[in-house]
Amino acid sequence: PLWSRGLGDVYKRQGLGFVFLELTPAVAADRVAHRPGHFMPSTLIDSQFATLESPVGEPLTLALDASTLSVQRLAELANQWWLEHGLEPSH
Repeated sequence: PLWSRGLGDVYKRQGLGFVFLELTPAVAADRVAHRPGHFMPSTLIDSQFATLESPVGEPLTLALDASTLSVQRLAELANQWWLEHGLEPSH
């Protein structure tokens, strides 16, 4: 899965923040269907969501609605949150 409690523990020990882009399985399926040659077939979407352990409420985790916000707005909000929490930008 993209996120699990075990991974979250690793992130916290390293002092890393996590930006969690929330969206529904239906929105994910629609996006994958419109990406020709995408590495992940739409048949895997249900299993990915079934094993996903939401990090919402975990320390140093920002959840953003990726169903409605533009990529630009998601980046702006993530950057603002990153800076507010004193996290170092990756290079």
